[in-house]
Amino acid sequence: MLIKLNKGEFFKTRDFGCFCPYWIKNSDGEIFISDCFNEIISLLPDDKRIIDPVGVASLLQFNWISGNRTLVSGINRLPWRGQISHTGELVRRSAIPHGNVIMEPKEIAQKFETLLIKELESYIINHQKIHLLLSGGLDSRIIAGLLKKIEPNHSFEIKCVTWGIEHSRDVVYAKKIAELYDWDLIHIPLNSSVLKDNIFESCKYCGAEIAGIHLHGAKWFEKLNKKNLVLAASFGDSIGRGEFNGQNLNNIKMNTFKNRYGIIRHDLFNSLTVNLTEDRNCAFIKTQDTHNWALCELDLQENYMRRMIVPAMGYIGQWTNLEQMFISTEIVQFIWSLNPTCRNNKIYQELFKVIDPKLNMIPWARNGISFNGDIEKNLKLTKNFHDYPKWCKNDLNPLIEKYCNPKKLSMLNIFNLNVVNKLFDYWTKNYPINYELILKIAQIGLLSEMYDIKGITNSYIVDTSMRSKIFYKLSIDIKNHLQFETLKWWKTLNGSGGY
Repeated sequence: MLIKLNKGEFFKTRDFGCFCPYWIKNSDGEIFISDCFNEIISLLPDDKRIIDPVGVASLLQFNWISGNRTLVSGINRLPWRGQISHTGELVRRSAIPHGNVIMEPKEIAQKFETLLIKELESYIINHQKIHLLLSGGLDSRIIAGLLKKIEPNHSFEIKCVTWGIEHSRDVVYAKKIAELYDWDLIHIPLNSSVLKDNIFESCKYCGAEIAGIHLHGAKWFEKLNKKNLVLAASFGDSIGRGEFNGQNLNNIKMNTFKNRYGIIRHDLFNSLTVNLTEDRNCAFIKTQDTHNWALCELDLQENYMRRMIVPAMGYIGQWTNLEQMFISTEIVQFIWSLNPTCRNNKIYQELFKVIDPKLNMIPWARNGISFNGDIEKNLKLTKNFHDYPKWCKNDLNPLIEKYCNPKKLSMLNIFNLNVVNKLFDYWTKNYPINYELILKIAQIGLLSEMYDIKGITNSYIVDTSMRSKIFYKLSIDIKNHLQFETLKWWKTLNGSGGY
C-alpha cells in the first residue's frame, strides 16, 4: 500500500527486526512510502530511472545492499530505529547497546524462555489462525515448542508450513515436529518452475535486491488474508546463538571491499569505495559500542539481516500478518547485554530442556545429528531442501543467459562485460562459480528491462589503452582464481579437502 506523508506526519520504524519499506521524494518534495518496489518506482519518471552503481557493487560482493540505497538511484529503504518526516528529514535513535555480562547457559535459557513467551503472546493476541513456518532447523522448533506450551490457554488453530524437496532433512524433520504436536503440516514443493516465478517476483517486489532463490515457497501465502498470523524465526540463529551464516560472532571480522572477479569496471569500482564504506557504517550511527564484535553484529544485523533476510520473508507480509520471533526490544537488550562467548549452542540445549526435551531427539537438518547425539540413519535424506544450482544451470539456463547477455548489460555502463561473459561461460562448463552471483547479474539485466532502467553516464569510462591493460590483468586474475577454486572443488569431490 502506498502512503503519502502529509504535513506534520511521520513514519517510524521499530528498534530492531522489522520490515523496512521503500521511500521516495518526488519532484514536488512529497514523501511516499511503500512495501513494494513495483509500486514505488511508478512514482519515478522514466528519465530519472537510473541504475545505482554503489547498490550493484554492494549486492555482487555481499549478496545484499548495505545501508539504505537500492539498485535504482533516488529510491531508498528506511532504516531500523528511524523516523522520516513529511519533508524527508530522517532521524535515527540510538542503537541497543551491547554489554559484557557473563551468565551460565541454564540461567540464560530460563530468562530467554520467559521473554520469548512474552513476545509470542503479544503477536497471537486477536488471531485465531496461526501458520508457523517450520523447518528442520533449531529456531522454528523452539517456537513450535513454545506454541505447544501456551496452546492450552488459547483457542487458536495452528498449522505448520514447510517448503522444499520431499526427501530433504528440512521437510522430513518438520513433519516429525508437526506430528509430535498433532498439528497439520502444509508442504510446499520447490522446483524450477517455482524458482522461475520467484526470479520475476524478486524484480517486481524488491527491485532485484535479493536473488529469487530466497523467496522459496512464499508465494503460497497469497491464499491467506489479514485475519491470519504467520510466525517466522529468521533471527533465531543470530540472536539465539550469535551465529551469522554458520559463523559464530566471536570469529567474525569486518569484510573488506573487493571487486569480485573484477565484474565492475575497475575505474568505476575505485570511485565507489567511499560510498560503500559510508553505507555499511550507517549501522554504527549513534552507538557507544567500540568492541569489534559489537560493530560486526550491528553491521550484519542492519545490513545482512535487514537488507536480505527480512525483505525475503517480508514478501509474505503483502497478503497476511507476518511476525518475526526473537526481535522484541526486551529480547535484544537481554541477549546483547551478554558477552559474546555466552552466545552459542549451549543456550539452545538448555532451552529444549525447559520447553520440551523431545525436541532434542529430532536431528538438526544442518548436520543430521540431534543435540542428544542421535545420528540420522537415512542416508538418502539431503542436507539441502532445494536443487537451485541444478535448476539454474539446466532448466533456467536460457532465461539466465538471456539477461546475462553483454548487449543488454552494456546499456548500464557498469560491468566489465568481457568478465561477465567469461564467468557465464565458466559456469556453464561446471567451474565452481557461485550460481547465485550469476543469477543476480541476470536479475539486474531483467530489472533494467522491466522498468527501463538507464545506465550511468560515460564520465567514468577510461581510455581504450588503459582498458585493454585492465582487462588483461582481469583475465589473469580470473584464471588464477578459478584454478585455485577448481583445486578446492576437486579435493572436495575426492574427500581430501573442502570449503
